[in-house]
Amino acid sequence: MMQCEKCGGKWEPPKRHTKSLSECPFCGAMLLEEEKARGYGKMDEFLGYMVKVYGEELYRNSERLKNLIGDLYGGE
Repeated sequence: MMQCEKCGGKWEPPKRHTKSLSECPFCGAMLLEEEKARGYGKMDEFLGYMVKVYGEELYRNSERLKNLIGDLYGGE
């Protein structure tokens, strides 16, 4: 289950969706605050933030987690 921090909207992402969803389907707000995510110095804090944004199922979908991290840090 995903939830927007701005509007509180909740939804189930498609099961086969491996790319990151970047905007709330209800209000259009950016889901992942890039500066906030990059600011975490410890992996457990970073993963905690990612789970807060994208839901606990992120741990069970390694391909999706890999893509989210790639979207955030790709090109570095």
